[in-house]
Amino acid sequence: MKKTDPICGMKGHIKAHGHYFCSMNCIRKYEKKYKLKKYCPECTIKPRKWYQERLYIVSIIT
Repeated sequence: MKKTDPICGMKGHIKAHGHYFCSMNCIRKYEKKYKLKKYCPECTIKPRKWYQERLYIVSIIT
């Protein structure tokens, strides 16, 4: 996938909505244009490593 901002054409470094954007301003413009929900990087679930999962560790010990 190209890392080009679909709004302004600049090189993008923020991944959101399946594209790369150069700034949060371009993300907001994209959301407004295509009537999408707002992008929230804090809202995305990041998977943990297997050794950080308590359930996995407890099941190994018992």
